[in-house]
Amino acid sequence: MTPSPRSGRWLRVALIATASAWFATSSRAQSTVPAVREVIIRGNVRTQATVILREMSLRPGAPLTDEGLQRDRERIYNLQLFNRVEVDAHRLGDSADVYVSVDERWYVFPYPIVNILHRDPKKLVYGLGLTHQNLLGLNQRLFVEGVIGYDQYLQGIYRNPRFLGDDDLAFQVQSGYFDQHPLSRDSSEEYEQITALAVASVGRRFGFYETMTAGLGVEMWRVPQAVAYRTASVDGRDLFLSASLQYVFDRRNLREYPTEGMYMSFLAVKDGFGESAVNIFRLGFDLRRYDLLSDEATLASRAFGRWVTGGTVPSYRRAFFGYEERLRGSFSQVREGERRLGGSVELRVPVISPRYYEAPFIPIPQFNVLRYGVYLGVFVDAGTVWYRSVPFSSVPWWGGAGTGLHFILPYGLVVRTEWAMNERGIGELIFDVGASF
Repeated sequence: MTPSPRSGRWLRVALIATASAWFATSSRAQSTVPAVREVIIRGNVRTQATVILREMSLRPGAPLTDEGLQRDRERIYNLQLFNRVEVDAHRLGDSADVYVSVDERWYVFPYPIVNILHRDPKKLVYGLGLTHQNLLGLNQRLFVEGVIGYDQYLQGIYRNPRFLGDDDLAFQVQSGYFDQHPLSRDSSEEYEQITALAVASVGRRFGFYETMTAGLGVEMWRVPQAVAYRTASVDGRDLFLSASLQYVFDRRNLREYPTEGMYMSFLAVKDGFGESAVNIFRLGFDLRRYDLLSDEATLASRAFGRWVTGGTVPSYRRAFFGYEERLRGSFSQVREGERRLGGSVELRVPVISPRYYEAPFIPIPQFNVLRYGVYLGVFVDAGTVWYRSVPFSSVPWWGGAGTGLHFILPYGLVVRTEWAMNERGIGELIFDVGASF
C-alpha cells in the first residue's frame, strides 16, 4: 500500500518537530553549564597569584564543573603553602565567577638538631637547620642544615619551580660536605666516611600531573681506611659523575595523606663515566594506587623496586631496608643488598574525618586555622633485598602486618602509632612521622 502525499507531509512535519525539540533541549542543556568569567583570589598575603593560577583548570572561558572545583582545590592545597583552601563559584546566568580563598602558612622554620650516634652518649651530634618554604612568594624552597660534634656536615638545597620565568620548567641544586661514621653491615664496626657532592637538575612539567626531570652531578666518597666494597676504588676514594632521568605521574588527591588517585615514578641513574672506578646503572620504580571503597574507607596499595647492574657496587650505593624504606614488623632492622623489591597494602578508615579548627585567639594569623583528623590503618608489608650473586629463587622474603592510628596534624604533618607482627610472630610498637606511602 502506497502512502498518500498528505500522510507523507505529516511524517516530515513530525520528524522536523522532533529534531527541533531535541536540538532545543540539547542547546538548553549545554547552556546550563556556565563558563568562567573571572577568577578572584583572596587571602594570599605573600604568595603571588600566579602560583595559585598555575594549579587551576578553571581559567576564564573554561566550563564550570563540580569536578573542576574539587580538583583545583586539591592541587592548590598540594602546594603545601596554605592551611586551608576553598574554591567556590558564583553563577551569573551563562557565566560564573570563581572565588579562591586561602589561609597562608608560616614559611620560615629554624630547628635544632640533636642526635646520639649508635646510642653512645659520647658520640653527640648537634647543630641547626633552617628552611624557607616560599621564597619571594613564588613557591621557591630553601633548605640549609649544619651540624658539628662526632659527625659533621653542611648541606643546602634550593628549588625554583618557575625557572627562567617558565611555569613548566623547574630547577634544583643541592650541595653538601659530610664527615660521618657509619657502621659496616658486615663487621658491625664503625668507620669514617667523607663525602662531597654537587647536583643540579632541571624538570619539565606537562599539564597538571606529569613531570620529567634530568639531573647531573659530581660526587666524591672517601674512606681513609680502605676496605673492600666500601668504595669501588682500591685506594678508598671514588670521584665520579652521575646522570639521572626520572618520570613522575602524580594524581593523588592529597599528597600528605592520599585517599584517592595514583602515583607512578620511574628512575634511571648512571654512576660513573670514562675511566672512573665507579661504573653502575640503577633502575627504580614506585607504583601507588588509592581506591575509594566507600565514602568511609580507602584501599591503598604500593609496589616498588630497585635494580643495579654494572661493576662493583660500593656500600654507599647498596639497597637497604631499615633506612628510607622500612618493613613494619622489623621496622628498625637493617637489611642490605644490591637489589630490592617490596610492596604494601593498607586499609585507611577515618575515625575523625579531616576538618578545621579555627583558633582566632592565637596572635599569629598563620596559626589561626588548623587542620586535623584521625584514621585507622590496617596494613601488610613485604619485601626483600639481595645480592646479584644470589639466585632470586633462594632469596628470603620478610614481612609484617598490623594496625594503628594515623593522626593528621596541622601544617601537613602526619604522625603514626602502629603495632605490627613480623613473619616470625614477633610484635613491635612503631612511632613514625609521615604517611607510610
